[in-house]
Amino acid sequence: MATIATYTFYVSSAQRLSGTNTDMNIQLAQIISRQARNSHFVATVHGTTIPFSFYQLSSDIKTLNVRIEQGTDIFNGSINMTVGNYSTITVLNELSTRLTALCTGSISPCVSFTPTFNFVYNTTTSKSSLALLSVVPNTLPANVSKITLFFSSNLSLGLFFGFTSDAIMINGSSAATGSQPAVANPVSYLLLRSPSLRQYKNREWVVEKDVFSDILYHIPVQTNVNTYINWYGDSHPVVLVNDTLSTLNFYLTTNLSYNPIDLQNLSWSFRMTIQEVLQPNYESLYSTAFINQSFANAPQETDATVEEKAQLEAEKADVLKRIERYKEKLKVRKMLTKMETPEGNTEPQ
Repeated sequence: MATIATYTFYVSSAQRLSGTNTDMNIQLAQIISRQARNSHFVATVHGTTIPFSFYQLSSDIKTLNVRIEQGTDIFNGSINMTVGNYSTITVLNELSTRLTALCTGSISPCVSFTPTFNFVYNTTTSKSSLALLSVVPNTLPANVSKITLFFSSNLSLGLFFGFTSDAIMINGSSAATGSQPAVANPVSYLLLRSPSLRQYKNREWVVEKDVFSDILYHIPVQTNVNTYINWYGDSHPVVLVNDTLSTLNFYLTTNLSYNPIDLQNLSWSFRMTIQEVLQPNYESLYSTAFINQSFANAPQETDATVEEKAQLEAEKADVLKRIERYKEKLKVRKMLTKMETPEGNTEPQ
């Protein structure tokens, strides 16, 4: 493909126009527009430098819903794990601490109790098991306590313990064991994303299934905490449908969620080029109407909301009505012209 123009961007989050450190907006001093009729933009990221100052157990996945049952009495609550980096053993200690604080507090209509947990990580199977050994007081209704941890509603937190479904612990009963190996560092890669650089039909299956993708760059985490993640290498060229570039948003996420990560105010940077290239000639399999049609003019899928789609449909309907009214006016004008033309004369062309 012939290149019309190339634009290089060296971006540091410290020099952002607005937004946060990991969800930033930058403003171009001059708007970049497509110059050729049959062209489109292509974005390529070449490398990035990111401080490993984020936590594996982050604030957006720290909450776990908990249910305590004592006979017919039921208490629904939650615990908040302390944000930080853990091993498969220390995360079990943190879970035990938070659950103990919950059980000894106000859990009305249930009766408060002091639990003794036995949370174990098996180094042979790499799986964690959770058991409620005993309670104090060991009398009704406390001694029939049943605790449910709803990992099914927070699968990202469940990764730390190897649970993909709810864990149920009953006083004096056998332990609940995770269905898969526990992983204390489930954040295995980071993603550089941009919703303002609109991609042509790209999809992703990362946080959820089959959605429009705004991923520009995949950054593996291959270093230790409190060091820098330096990753260099060209991304696959991303075809864009933008006609112009002015204000651009970039945000940095993990492989677990769409939420921007917390780098604790340390800046990060990346290098990217955007090229305007001519679209190659081709013959459509479906209709000659789309032969060699530019990406900018071709019918596009959209990630617009239901409200935005409804507004566009309303605007389209309004335009079509105006066209019909204009056609009616033209018909009336033609009829009047015929009536005013003397008999035998031909109508003026």
